[in-house]
Amino acid sequence: MNRIVITLVLHFAFSLYGYGQSLSEAKSLYNQGNFSAALVQFESLLKKDANDVQVNIYASECILNLNGDKSKAVTYMERVMKQPKYPKSAYYTMAEAHAQNYAFDQAIESYHLYLENVSAKLSDDIRKRVIDCQTAKELMKFPVDVTFHNMGPEINSAYPDYNPFITSDESLILYNSRRKEGSSKPEFDGYYPANVYQSTLLEGEFKKSEILNRNVNSIYDDILVGMSNSASHIFIFHDDEEHYGDVFVSYRSGKTFQRKVPFDEINNIGSFESAATISPDGNSIVFASDRKGGFGGLDLYIIRKLPTGGWSEPQNLGSEVNSPLNEDFPHFSADGNYLYFSSNGHPGMGGYDLFLTEWDPVHNIWTRPKNMGYPINTPRDDRTIAFNADQTSAYISTWREDSQGDLDIYRVDFGERHNMPALVRIQVPTGLPETPFIQSEIKVTDEFDELVGIYRPHPQSGKYVMALNPGKYYLYMDADGYQPHSELMMISDYYAQAEQNIKVIRLQQAGK
Repeated sequence: MNRIVITLVLHFAFSLYGYGQSLSEAKSLYNQGNFSAALVQFESLLKKDANDVQVNIYASECILNLNGDKSKAVTYMERVMKQPKYPKSAYYTMAEAHAQNYAFDQAIESYHLYLENVSAKLSDDIRKRVIDCQTAKELMKFPVDVTFHNMGPEINSAYPDYNPFITSDESLILYNSRRKEGSSKPEFDGYYPANVYQSTLLEGEFKKSEILNRNVNSIYDDILVGMSNSASHIFIFHDDEEHYGDVFVSYRSGKTFQRKVPFDEINNIGSFESAATISPDGNSIVFASDRKGGFGGLDLYIIRKLPTGGWSEPQNLGSEVNSPLNEDFPHFSADGNYLYFSSNGHPGMGGYDLFLTEWDPVHNIWTRPKNMGYPINTPRDDRTIAFNADQTSAYISTWREDSQGDLDIYRVDFGERHNMPALVRIQVPTGLPETPFIQSEIKVTDEFDELVGIYRPHPQSGKYVMALNPGKYYLYMDADGYQPHSELMMISDYYAQAEQNIKVIRLQQAGK
């Protein structure tokens, strides 16, 4: 009898040791950024204890950091919320899981719960995420008319395929892939080093893509971060023992790309340059850099060719384009009149969204950026977009249900082109320090008295967010202690940056 008890105790002890050992290995993979391998380990542990709070949170966070179906991230976090005890940080992971699965109201609710337990420094980031959820809800009311076409196995693989750039005539596409071909062993995150691939159009179809030679690719990551519209220049982000945070350029001669060299015209000692693009006439280069003197993290800068053949000093594109966070991956349109870029600072759907700004030759400025809308943008990171000459089709990388395993390259065909709706933010101040903003509903109808929507403010900022197409609208508000308010609002522009469309309504107190 005693032997049986001892055997059971030893078996239990070894099981606990094995569980702890597996958990330690899974955490190590997670901390390395190898979320795919870590997820396999965490899900194996969940088969032994499905309600382990820590493991469910880790599994959810792995899914949120991978490209693929993210619905199981919510499933794991719902298990956590059913347990008697869990860390307050679980509200953040729950919010992210909801946001990635388009459940924006539930995400906002979880963000608010997390806000009650974070520092003032973190609260700014959370409030931005709440605004993105509100913005996403509005953008989805006016989806862009587009059709997605997966580029198929000639281009895509089971590995991440991303950063596509196309010549204006769509005869040549270049992009990155982290597939096994051309690489010896995986990196710390479980993927193979990034290499640049190309495919040419033959009889209306793209050929099987080929890896570029050692003039461009190396044993390190070589990330395609920009290209001219004719593919005369390609820009590569490359770092090794000698270079960190630098952009290289490779010039094409005939059909061959020459050996890449550091693009010293934009690289700056002590700063990080991440991407670049050159205008169709070759006279302007826009690049992203975190050098001192900017408005946030990565900003967009421009240099212009001088009569001497050299280049001007970099000039920041200004606060209209650059936000307090990051702007990256600039790319000129074929006519040079538009600049496309990604940003996680301007109001969007979450993460990085794609924006466009237009050159205004009268005022010699780049105009306020416009969000490119849903479903071009998603709650995931949307980083690059490259259009053909007439801007009827563009090429992006994303994960969709028909993807071949990870990020895939898609051609996006645009239907009838409409300008994006205006994102409008409204504040109704009280003038009272205790309750600075009114929290009542705003009812909006169109000129035919049809209900457009009923809007509620963000509980902390007091801002109402709404997306409205051009036209005539009536706003109605009936707040306790104030006279009923109604007014006409005309929408005649298509701004997508919410901060640029702030309207303040001042109510009259009742009895005055």
